[in-house]
Amino acid sequence: AFCPAALHATQLLRRWALQIALVNVVGDFMMLLGRVSIAATSSLVAFIILESPFFKHDVSSPLMPVVFVSMLSFTIASVFMATVETIVDSVTLAFCDECDRTNGSPANAPKGLKDAIRYTKQYEEEMESLREKIPENTI
Repeated sequence: AFCPAALHATQLLRRWALQIALVNVVGDFMMLLGRVSIAATSSLVAFIILESPFFKHDVSSPLMPVVFVSMLSFTIASVFMATVETIVDSVTLAFCDECDRTNGSPANAPKGLKDAIRYTKQYEEEMESLREKIPENTI
C-alpha cells in the first residue's frame, strides 16, 4: 500500500542522504545548463531569422521578439527538465533501494557509479571519525 511504501522511501532518503544530495546538486546544475543552453540557442536562432533579408523590412528591432523567444523557450525547457528531474529522482531512489538491499554494493551499477559511491562512503567515514574526536561541549 501507499503508506508503507512512503515510509520505506523516507527511510531510504534518510540513510542515503549524502549520495542523494550529491546527485541533486550535480543534477540541478546540469538541468540549469540545459535550460540556459536551450534558451540561448533558441534566442540565437530567432535573432538570425529576424535579421535575415526576408524579415529585415518587417521588424524594426529584433530585441523584443528575441526576449520573448528567450523567455518562452526557457519556460518550455523548464517544464521538460522538470520531467527529466523526476526521472532522475526516481532512478536515484531505485538505486538507493538496491544498495540498501545488497548492503551498500549495488550489483547492477556501472563502474563509475560504484567508484563514486565508494568515495562518498570514505568521505562519510572520515567525517564521522572527525565528529567523534570533537568534544560535545565545543561548538
